[in-house]
Amino acid sequence: MKKPVIVFDFDDTLLYTTRGFVDWYNATYKTFLRYEDIVSDVATFLGVTRDAELGLWGDYFSSSTFSTLQPTPCLVDVLRALHVNYELILLTNRELEFKESLYVWVNTYVPNMFSRIIFARDFPEGKKPKGEVCKEMGAICLVDDEPWNLVSAKENGVHPIVFDAPWNQKETIGNRIKTLEEFPAILSNL
Repeated sequence: MKKPVIVFDFDDTLLYTTRGFVDWYNATYKTFLRYEDIVSDVATFLGVTRDAELGLWGDYFSSSTFSTLQPTPCLVDVLRALHVNYELILLTNRELEFKESLYVWVNTYVPNMFSRIIFARDFPEGKKPKGEVCKEMGAICLVDDEPWNLVSAKENGVHPIVFDAPWNQKETIGNRIKTLEEFPAILSNL
């Protein structure tokens, strides 16, 4: 019998990517930005173009700050427990030029936990909405921090689980979790 599918976002769900980015940015550029103040996209927050933002992300993803960024609390234990009864899929909107840093991190911290790693931008027809990909995978839920991904999941009949972040405080669909430790209790009520 096929296991039920749970889809996880990568950045700011499995690890605090943006928190790490802010720490790296502050250390690199001698600024005093606060993670809690990011209520929109990073380009808007920094007052830079999208191309400039991508350059900064590239620098960050190749830094030791990113490569040593630890998993979110309880991640390994939660994934290990879920892996027994569920198929776990990792689905990211990360730009394709940053694939390698994702694979290195996954293989270092959570090897063999995900049956597939999917890049939403890596389809022949272009970027697919996460909700559509989740529906195609037969997912029962999507754990994500980005509001538009959560809306897309709900529109495609996939239960959205909001991983708490400053930029999603106005999001009201789905269940909200602050840590992955809270996730199994919500999952048992789906």
